[in-house]
Amino acid sequence: MSWLPLYHDMGLVGLLLIPMTSGARLVLGAPQDFTARPSRWMQWIHDYRGTVTAGPNFSWALVARGLTASQGSPRPVVPAHRPQRG
Repeated sequence: MSWLPLYHDMGLVGLLLIPMTSGARLVLGAPQDFTARPSRWMQWIHDYRGTVTAGPNFSWALVARGLTASQGSPRPVVPAHRPQRG
């Protein structure tokens, strides 16, 4: 599961080429949807049962801030086996 544009190095190498070579499925969200509501990324991971995701450090901070503000306290909603920061 990714929202990163495919012209971004993390989006291209980490989240497009690896699924292409391994046969895994890639669910790609729009970057503008992520920026409008960062917690949507976690919802996509939950809905599509994502196992790998990645995002720059600021994206994880935005998600944590959004989840804290909307839910009172952060709670784990990411079933991903390999969340990556960069």
